[in-house]
Amino acid sequence: MRHLLENAIKFTERGGATVRLHRDATGAICISVADTGIGIEHTFLPRLLEPFSQEDSGITRRFEGAGLGLALTRRYLELSGAHLTVLTEKGLGSTFTIHFAQPSRSADVRASAKPPEPQTADCRPLVLVVEDDLDNQILLRAMLKNHYRVIAASSPDDARRQIESSAAAIDLILMDLGLRTEEDGLMLTRSLRRRERFRSTPIIALTGHALVVDRERALAAGCDDFIAKPFDRSRLLSAIERLMPRSQASSR
Repeated sequence: MRHLLENAIKFTERGGATVRLHRDATGAICISVADTGIGIEHTFLPRLLEPFSQEDSGITRRFEGAGLGLALTRRYLELSGAHLTVLTEKGLGSTFTIHFAQPSRSADVRASAKPPEPQTADCRPLVLVVEDDLDNQILLRAMLKNHYRVIAASSPDDARRQIESSAAAIDLILMDLGLRTEEDGLMLTRSLRRRERFRSTPIIALTGHALVVDRERALAAGCDDFIAKPFDRSRLLSAIERLMPRSQASSR
């Protein structure tokens, strides 16, 4: 949702942007973000939601960005059972609409009739997500929640606070390299590697920059793996499962 609002503001120089909560023809709840901005050529629409796609990609382009926001938004919505549609006209503006899935009534009845289960201690491995984008934090929580406990930090200082306040040992770290702070993900990784408790903790670098030199810098800083954004759930879980036993063995 935040990406849609930011895009509406960024690409609108005259007029404005509006947000509307409504139901579509099927009765599903929808949120629409409409603007009076530059609009999108219809020929570009098939590539609009692909990673790194930008309608204006030349050196004279007016608007900054990596072309990842809409791709990540679509990925998160799909994980939630929702989908995204767009109506646009070049020079007249665009309307992006999120269509949320309707809950099954039979499922609600079954859930309400099910007796509460006794609570047990959660012994699943603990993953620290260091990510300054709230939408990406939510996406990663959704990807990992069925297999791991997750705590998230939005900055290096926040990460250190989470580490010190966590009663459990952190088994793996997902590190965004492009933290928009004076200390980036590479610097934070080097700092953690100097601490005895994190000498062998697996750290996976997450970044929108996928060049070979970016991978080499991440590995040299102490990361164990490198995954370029946007990534799919199977690729991320595979990397975590491959590295996780090392951390669990060191904590025993």
